[in-house]
Amino acid sequence: MRVQEPDGAPAVAEPRRFLLVANPSSGTNEDRALIDRAGQTLNDVETALISPTLDLRGAIAAGVAKGRIVVAAGGDGTINAVAQHLVGTAGVLGVLPAGTLNHFARDLGVSDPDVAMKVLAEGVPRPVDVGTASGRHFLNNAVVGLYPEAVRERRRVQHRVGKWPGLALGWAKVLARARPLSGTVTADGDGRSLFAWTVFVANNRVSTTPGRFGERDRLDEGVLDLHVVLAKRGARGRYSLARRTIRPHPWGWGRRVRRQASSLRVELRKPRPCAVDGELQDPVRSWPVQIVPRSLNVLVPGPGSWTRQGTTE
Repeated sequence: MRVQEPDGAPAVAEPRRFLLVANPSSGTNEDRALIDRAGQTLNDVETALISPTLDLRGAIAAGVAKGRIVVAAGGDGTINAVAQHLVGTAGVLGVLPAGTLNHFARDLGVSDPDVAMKVLAEGVPRPVDVGTASGRHFLNNAVVGLYPEAVRERRRVQHRVGKWPGLALGWAKVLARARPLSGTVTADGDGRSLFAWTVFVANNRVSTTPGRFGERDRLDEGVLDLHVVLAKRGARGRYSLARRTIRPHPWGWGRRVRRQASSLRVELRKPRPCAVDGELQDPVRSWPVQIVPRSLNVLVPGPGSWTRQGTTE
């Protein structure tokens, strides 16, 4: 931020102030050290630790009212939790990659901790797109089908075996009794019947090429990237699913239909769990998803209309 001095004096930079939002129960020792580093080296930092007693909405609103940049220190889940209260406001989000999964930080160009720290101190705010699924905002993707069901199974056992072994057990249970999604999917008014293992919706277009799988070059194109992984009927379809999962390749599991849209709706015959930015949500039967263009202000590395490479268009 810059202010104009009286009598035509040159503009000077106003020191930045921050609200650092972190989840103390997640991340590694290295992640926690990065959070401590931010608290010690950034200018004028207030800290809010996520807990059952914290009024996160109130803390963020108070920080924005004071002109503070709201820094989400954590992985995609923490960043999503913070972004829920900044979409559509004048507040600015800063990202510090200190979690297990940092997909949004990667696509924003701040997955390297040193780069992220520099962007917090010197980066420029630019608006990026946000998706909304059943009223819940997402920065990366929203999914209905097999993945959320595996996450649900993981939650039941991870307290005994750990997160990643729990997810492996969850996948095994889901594959043993996998049921395709059945219903309809409508994208920008074009309705089709649905018989699929998974419906995956990304906020902006994702790459499916080896080495760049799931990455995005842009976060401000104003599109949803819809992927429907089609299912086959009967025992043969379940066998094919298991074989493709054991021997994965980009977008495995079966034939995939892809298209871009600004809004879509999935109508299912029976409710199924969904996930938003990797976080399990309640089962849905009617699932509306839409893009909200340039509705979140985020600190980014470069000037101009934001792209991952920092170019101006």
